[in-house]
Amino acid sequence: MNVLNRLLILLIVLALLAVVSLAAAAPAEVLGVVGTLIANLKSYADRLLPAGRVVVGLAGLAIDVGLLFWLWLEIRRPSYRTVQVRKTEGARAEVMTDTLVERLEFAVDSLADVEKAKARVRSFGKNVEVNIEAEIRPGIAVAAKAEEIAAAIREVAETTMGLALRGKPRIKIRASRFAKEAFDELVTTPPTPPAPPAETELATAPPSPSPS
Repeated sequence: MNVLNRLLILLIVLALLAVVSLAAAAPAEVLGVVGTLIANLKSYADRLLPAGRVVVGLAGLAIDVGLLFWLWLEIRRPSYRTVQVRKTEGARAEVMTDTLVERLEFAVDSLADVEKAKARVRSFGKNVEVNIEAEIRPGIAVAAKAEEIAAAIREVAETTMGLALRGKPRIKIRASRFAKEAFDELVTTPPTPPAPPAETELATAPPSPSPS
């Protein structure tokens, strides 16, 4: 947004420089051109049909909405790049939001059954809002893992770095898919039949001799 603002300001300043320079060098000619342009626009507006007036009105409304949105982006509360550390004496300590993101991603990614983690933070100066997206292994209890991730976030932000969280951390969890090879093997491998019972041979005693 800052780059876009600078580019627009640069273009506006260059246009104003050109207009002011031309008006100062040849004011009569510039005013004549402006008057001719206004007369042509008025003549064009007089010849517009009702449908054309509707199109022009909608185009003006769209431009107004875009300008109002740009104005809202400019006057909204700025996003800070640092977060103030709580309970510091003798100095004002601040932590860069990039550092907090790296610490959070490392802590969450180090948890068991977490395959990938992405952190997004928004600083409000004295506190910070944390959003975590985590990908976990399939078959893991989501609620328990979310509590574990939240505890890791509080450990890093509040205990280790001394920051204040703005509300509860927002955690989005996605379970990773089974690997295709493992899934195919699971589906195509027939179950192992149970082993047949062992055969037992009964020893038969020899017939006893008949009495003579």
